[in-house]
Amino acid sequence: MPLAGDAPGETPVAADKPGGWEFFPEAGFYPLYIADPLRPQSALLAVWLPNSEIPETGGGRFALRLGGQFPIVAFHPDGKPDCGWQLDFEGGFSNHFDPGTSLDNIGWDGLFGLLLDYKPRPELAFRFGSIHDSAHLGDEYAERTGRTRVGYTREEFVLGVSVRASPRWRSYAEVGHQYGTKDFQEPLRAQAGVEYQGERPWPGPEGAGTPPGVGWYFDF
Repeated sequence: MPLAGDAPGETPVAADKPGGWEFFPEAGFYPLYIADPLRPQSALLAVWLPNSEIPETGGGRFALRLGGQFPIVAFHPDGKPDCGWQLDFEGGFSNHFDPGTSLDNIGWDGLFGLLLDYKPRPELAFRFGSIHDSAHLGDEYAERTGRTRVGYTREEFVLGVSVRASPRWRSYAEVGHQYGTKDFQEPLRAQAGVEYQGERPWPGPEGAGTPPGVGWYFDF
């Protein structure tokens, strides 16, 4: 039986599957960006920044992230199980600690969004939605430096496009426009990237999980 949706991070499904609604599908139409520094995921990371823009901090970081992408409902056309429309919720928590100052909490971001994905062809996907980001200064960092928190929140509309040149390579671009603009924020932002994802998980047999990947990220 022919299969579709065999790109990395996507679950293979039968190509003759009838169309219709699917609630809480396993795979997303629009995978999260590998290199996005605010990617909602569950991970503990060691990070080195050659040029930190945060005063009185070192270049090293420990980052704790919690969250992910949660598909809610999808609609598939007849005979095209890897195409159609899908509604996703994305939510995440990103926290940074400074190992040079007894692991003081520098700050954290809370992010969530509701996004609608459209996939007309297996190799092409679009997304549109709204994303909220709320940033908070860490208590230890504020006490040590005497800095006060700025009430930073960002609400923006997002438009993205993802193009898969092959099962392993993907490129994407995304723009965001803030509504309710703050005086100290730019209303527009943009990012673009290129990704490569391996054929199978390492270590482990094929089909055991999501293969490792690498991404290059550009922010404008």
